[in-house]
Amino acid sequence: MNRPSRSDREAAGVLSTPPERIWPDGLIHHGARILLLLGLAVLFTVLFPPDPAARVQSAQVGTVAQEDIIAEVPFSVPLTSAELQQARAEARASVPPTFDYLPQASDSMAARIARLLDRVQAAALTDTPTESVDEVLTAVSVELTDEQIARLTDPQTFDLIRRTAQEAASRILPEGVADSSELDEVSTGRVTVLSPGAGAGTSVDIEDIRNAREFSERAVELLPDGTPPDVQQILRILLFQNLEFSYRLNLQVTQQDRESVARAVPTTKQDVLAGEAIVRANEAVTEGIQERLAAHRAQLRERGRLDGEGGGARIPSLIGQTLLNLLLLGTFGLLVFFFRTSIYTRFRWILLVSLLIGVYAGGARIVVANAWPPEALPVAFVALAVAVLWDGRMALVLALSLGALTSVQPGLMGMAVLVPTTIGGATA
Repeated sequence: MNRPSRSDREAAGVLSTPPERIWPDGLIHHGARILLLLGLAVLFTVLFPPDPAARVQSAQVGTVAQEDIIAEVPFSVPLTSAELQQARAEARASVPPTFDYLPQASDSMAARIARLLDRVQAAALTDTPTESVDEVLTAVSVELTDEQIARLTDPQTFDLIRRTAQEAASRILPEGVADSSELDEVSTGRVTVLSPGAGAGTSVDIEDIRNAREFSERAVELLPDGTPPDVQQILRILLFQNLEFSYRLNLQVTQQDRESVARAVPTTKQDVLAGEAIVRANEAVTEGIQERLAAHRAQLRERGRLDGEGGGARIPSLIGQTLLNLLLLGTFGLLVFFFRTSIYTRFRWILLVSLLIGVYAGGARIVVANAWPPEALPVAFVALAVAVLWDGRMALVLALSLGALTSVQPGLMGMAVLVPTTIGGATA
């Protein structure tokens, strides 16, 4: 038989006897145990990696899904660019435009007509009334025939037109008259009208607002019955030429209201929960399903969980999980170091405990892989072995430590695992 060499005997002695010197005996003695502890932490991380990468089956529109595709993470299906533009356009169209009410428009229009008619009246008293009146009207872009000028200079007709024009400006204009081009932009049944000093606007039916043509027709109705058509035409021409609108579109406020509503339009059209089926096996793939698959893939890619694009679990997650495992295992290691010195000193015993914990980790992986209940975790095996070899108090501490360690592993997290594990180990 080959006997152990002297160097082997010395190494075994350093590992299993209290070190007399920090260097190198202390480093070897404690370092070996720390390496075992770190190895167990890495083993748990390897068996239970955090955030495993996911595979997303691709499916084309018009094909049939080969298997169920379940959402790995919650995600939202965004609207396409065309859908978002259409939704925002519809939202803008639903906002009533805002008009400013101009109360001074009535007095201003009446004053303009009065000044014009005063000049016409003065021109009619000259030696050449027709030419003089035509010159006055042409200066303000009003064109009348000689017959119409003769009608206008008739004192009775003149007074009738003056009186009717003033009445139209004072009575009809305050009711609401707006430019036809601005009314054509209205896509709602009502508009908002802001009055000076009134604070909040009032809602007005679009049917109650007149355009220039409706205003002139309403003004003609003020003439006495039987008024000749040429007199009516003179009134229309004068009103159109001097019309001032009492409602003006407030483009700035309208745009602000419409844009605020457009910005409030949701950019997503569907929310999918984790665990929800995206498509079932043998189901035809539609455009909607394909959009959900694309959104699912984008969310997985953003989280670094897409197979082939994230490299599996991310490095920070792996390091964090390993440190957490090391912390929980280190708690048990410190208890052994301070309160079970004889066990800590013998490396063979520490190695045996480590092997028992490693066997437990492998058994827990089998339980998770087969979706067995947490009661199947082999914690009782470890607790019984430690209790038989050493004592029940150490076995109880190890069982509690393993319960806490197990409950933080991906796939085994939560009280549903912690309670049966700790109770089972304590009972054993």
